[in-house]
This record gives sequence, structure tokens and C-alpha cells, in this order.
Amino acid sequence: MEGKRGLLDRNQCDSVKVRTMISGKADCMYFLNKMDLPFCLAAFMSFVASVTLWFTVDRSTGIFVGLWVPSILAFWCGIRLTLLARASAQQEGQA
Repeated sequence: MEGKRGLLDRNQCDSVKVRTMISGKADCMYFLNKMDLPFCLAAFMSFVASVTLWFTVDRSTGIFVGLWVPSILAFWCGIRLTLLARASAQQEGQA
């Protein structure tokens, strides 16, 4: 699955990794890490609970639980960006 712009490069990265640019260098980075699984599961379970509450208990309760999904995903993005910034700073320090 090579992209038109060369985003996926099978010579350097296997099919699970995505070629990314970090501080001007081409690096291979996993698309989903082990750390990402709890956030994905929590967001999915929150979505399922929200839909269930919407149809069975109360609409306002379903909306309240449904607001957790973007909060969980925003927290996940914040952690990913923090880790990416630390990795970038370490690479700059080594260069």
C-alpha cells in the first residue's frame, strides 16, 4: 500500500508503521502504540454506553456520557503530542 506521496515506504517501514517526518529526518513510527489501546477502548466503551443510555435510560444522561468521548480523545492527543515533543527534543540533543 504505497501512497502517492510516499507516506508508506515498505523498504524502510513494515505495513504497521507509518513514515513520518520529525525534525527534518525521516523516521518510522508505529501508527498505534500499546499506550493507545486503553484510550481507544475507553472512548469506544464510552460511546457504546452513551448510545445505550440514550435509548434505554435518559437522553440527558446519554449526552453527558457522550461528552466523555471527545474528552478522552483530546487527552490521548495531548499525551501523544507530549511524547512526540520529548522524542524530538532527544533527537535534537543527540545530533
